Amino acid sequence: MRRFRSIITLLIFALTLSAHPWKPKYYVIVDTDCGFDDLRALCLMLASPEIRILAITTSSGVLDAGTGYYKVKALLNDLHHEGLLVGASQDTLVKPANCQPAKDLQWGEAVSPVKEIPSALEIVDFVLSNTIEPVTFVSLGSLNTAGSCLDHSGLFEQRIEKILWSSGPGLTVGNFNYSLDTASIYKILQHNIAVHHVNGETGDAGYTTIVTGEINKTGSQPAMKMASSTAVPDAVYAKVIFDELIPLLMHFPGMFIQDTAGFFLRYTLKSDVTTDQITTAYKKILGGETVNRNQVLDVFPMDTVAYFGDVQKHMTETIEMYGWEEWMAETITAELHRHLGMYAVIGVKMGIRAKEYFNAGIDEMSVVTYAGDNPPYSCLNDGIQVSTGATLGHGLIQVATSHINTPAADFTYMNRKITISLKEEYREQVEQEINEYNRIYGLNNDIYWELVRNAAIRCWMNWDRNEIFNIQNTGDLNF
Repeated sequence: MRRFRSIITLLIFALTLSAHPWKPKYYVIVDTDCGFDDLRALCLMLASPEIRILAITTSSGVLDAGTGYYKVKALLNDLHHEGLLVGASQDTLVKPANCQPAKDLQWGEAVSPVKEIPSALEIVDFVLSNTIEPVTFVSLGSLNTAGSCLDHSGLFEQRIEKILWSSGPGLTVGNFNYSLDTASIYKILQHNIAVHHVNGETGDAGYTTIVTGEINKTGSQPAMKMASSTAVPDAVYAKVIFDELIPLLMHFPGMFIQDTAGFFLRYTLKSDVTTDQITTAYKKILGGETVNRNQVLDVFPMDTVAYFGDVQKHMTETIEMYGWEEWMAETITAELHRHLGMYAVIGVKMGIRAKEYFNAGIDEMSVVTYAGDNPPYSCLNDGIQVSTGATLGHGLIQVATSHINTPAADFTYMNRKITISLKEEYREQVEQEINEYNRIYGLNNDIYWELVRNAAIRCWMNWDRNEIFNIQNTGDLNF
């Protein structure tokens, strides 16, 4: 019995260390008033595997909510998260400052006006109705949106685990995020929702050319967005760290001291935390290095010498172009599939594109594939399974039996569905190559498989997942 208890104790300890490492710590809805620091906080959260942003709402503060909506959509489109839900507050109580430098800051390529901006309340209600995870509400501006949700949505109090609110240290007129809507904080405190107040003051820490240079070294789009936002002259918050402290707290709570500030917990950056330490933390978040997402390997092979010569030749630039996640999934798929094939490669790119579109994670989407059960189209299925985690074992993928075989699949996330298909010009190119190799050499010839391998490597290295697919929103929702 004592031995049995010891085994159970060890198993519990092991599970504590490594259970579901692909599952993020936080599922969040973020409300922003679109200041410089809000952009950087969003970039950090979008880059992190430990935070899953379910939706973003905009409220009036630094900018008005409508202007903020288009800035957030521009950012998400640039980062290829077009399907992440965005809504704007329709509350007219808060009067925006409409800060000109913040208005002028480009969050991404301008998006076309929509007939009707989705309301923040509608978006929050939809998300809370379609997720089973405990949700954290992150307020980067006033608490107006949270207060409005409490007034109009019965789900908000039931489903929100806590509110993380960024503001100045005291509830005074000089506290911008508090003074925008002084009533909402007291309204929220009357309900059963924990409010964690993150004091945005950081002392002398800020963005120098050295800091922005280090951030840029990570090479990711969120990092470059962060760095570029610090280069605006004569803008007070261009070089000030404030709202970014929320993602820092979520990843590195040891950098903060906790105290009880009247009605709620308050977190303040420790006075001995240096700008260098903050920069290092930023780089870890932006590089996805705060958690190990592997299951067996402590470190995935990154040295080019671990790969065959034809693969390693363009390894560095391929990772720079398409990211480490795609490289890793392509490698695992090739080993699972037992050869390098074009449709298996395309399946990986399709799966990652679907994840990016929704800002979803591994094992969070269900898939219906139209690639059938026969090669070469069916090879697509292996790539999709590896890149999304929607595997046969998890029961998250089905092969449609009542549809003509084609390199396409439906991806469903939080009750929303898209269809992704390979563009016709790319499909024709694959067909021509495979048919030509088969006509000349036949499937049982080693030369055939060597040529297929070469073609698959070219596809892997040269085809951009953001260019080769058509994406159609096939759900019933209007947002």
